[in-house]
Amino acid sequence: KLLLYWKANSQRIEYSAFVEKLYTLHEKEIVQIHYDTVVRFSEQCLSNYLLKHVFVDKHYIRISDMITCCFDTHYQRKMISALDAISHVFKSTAVFDCVRKEVCLCWEKIKIANPSIFQNYVKAFHRLNPTESLIYLQALIGEVEINTDLPSIDQLKSEKNNRYINDDVLEVLCSLAYTDQEDTAFDLLFDYFLKHQNKLMRFFSAIDQYFGIDKDSYPSRYALQIRLFEKFQEYSDNWKNEAICFLFLAVAPEFLKLIYSPHEVNRKNGITIYTIQLVMNPDLLRLRHMIWDALLQVEHPHKTALICDLLQHYGNGYSDEQKEIIYAEATKVVE
Repeated sequence: KLLLYWKANSQRIEYSAFVEKLYTLHEKEIVQIHYDTVVRFSEQCLSNYLLKHVFVDKHYIRISDMITCCFDTHYQRKMISALDAISHVFKSTAVFDCVRKEVCLCWEKIKIANPSIFQNYVKAFHRLNPTESLIYLQALIGEVEINTDLPSIDQLKSEKNNRYINDDVLEVLCSLAYTDQEDTAFDLLFDYFLKHQNKLMRFFSAIDQYFGIDKDSYPSRYALQIRLFEKFQEYSDNWKNEAICFLFLAVAPEFLKLIYSPHEVNRKNGITIYTIQLVMNPDLLRLRHMIWDALLQVEHPHKTALICDLLQHYGNGYSDEQKEIIYAEATKVVE
């Protein structure tokens, strides 16, 4: 980082003086020098400030130039981390727009000049260019060979705890559901599943991980979860499509729990686990009643077995706060 900074300011300071200052900072433990070549700031806040100062405030180095130089190298992860820091740490619309503009500037260049790495580029920066990302993913999905080999019910039960996705297209689609292109992202998600029914377990894991109940669900009035199940209904052909119904039956129990323990990965790869105990409110009941209504309408050979399994584990670990929810749901189902 600092060698680039010196090159941008070489008219102001000699390289030898620049290096001498670096070793002074190293002695004071402000920076770390590795192999007499790489300099790293010990203090993350100062490092973030320098990134913003060089790339955004003064434009000593164009972000698009850094992307061109670094994306197809072993510096890719560090570069993406740096841009993530610039975009989110300072929480400025101007900074975010600057980064987005530079990323979009490279979009077509990399797509045309280096198509072999373009999918990785979309994976890294899809949230900054959601419309073009969806256009690209739609083309990829269009080329997918149809596979309608659904897993067996025994396979579903045995693999439910193996929460792996391992599918870049699927993960990017789920991530794009959190943008203003939510509806298109959901449509492509279901289109992709209907062509890749043999990967039902990956779709189950992705839906659970990306759209499950978390700390943002209540403030957002469960809007994303409600939209997800509206899409299930839309693609179900009145709950007669076998593949959609099977995926729904797999997913539904995860959204009918009363206590959740989601986790978040922070920027330093640490994990925060927290507990959410649901409380009665109209938006939550709308979501849960929607799911129960669909469970009663679904037509699928494994419906009875999967609903019995759901009821067997329903309400595990509930507390007095959830009794009102249980009563409201029991009344709904009996009706």
